[in-house]
Amino acid sequence: MVEEDSILDNIEIHKNFAIISINPKLYPLSVIYSAAYWLLDRVHVIIDGDPDTEILVEIRPKKDLKEIDLKEIGYEFNDELINYSVYTVQATRNKRLREVIIEHALAGNTKGQQSFNPRPQANLNQKQQCNINTPQSGEQIAGNWKPGEQPLENDELETVKQRSEPIKNDSLFKGVPGIDTEGITNVKDYRHKPEDFNKID
Repeated sequence: MVEEDSILDNIEIHKNFAIISINPKLYPLSVIYSAAYWLLDRVHVIIDGDPDTEILVEIRPKKDLKEIDLKEIGYEFNDELINYSVYTVQATRNKRLREVIIEHALAGNTKGQQSFNPRPQANLNQKQQCNINTPQSGEQIAGNWKPGEQPLENDELETVKQRSEPIKNDSLFKGVPGIDTEGITNVKDYRHKPEDFNKID
């Protein structure tokens, strides 16, 4: 190890560990913590020192990663200090801009919700009246309507007439030889009343 290099680079390299010296006036603790967190997958980190004068960061390679170059890790730590410092400065500068963007986004969503209700309803607590009469229990909805008052078509009237009057069966067998049409003239149609067959002698 070259002594002037370690002094110049703020990194002291030892056999199994390295110590990085940091000026707390240049880098706040939040930045130092962020840079140290970036290295935790490869080294163990110990932060010590005086927050007002000098902060010392000790790094030790993990057991399964003994071939790590501690000086390169120290350089990477310094790079991350710059990286997180710039991020912190930019975040501080853009804080108000982000707040304005969020305010406009929320205001736009509020206007969009109001457009769905352009006419607010008044007296929402009062029951709305309806012109439809609700039928009482046991009352039919169409209680004033009677089936007999509905006019029937001619073909429907003929069907009703055929079912209520005896069929002149002689007309069915007219011209057929060997049929006694006189004996079957007044026989009713029993197709829809099979129980009436019991009455025939």
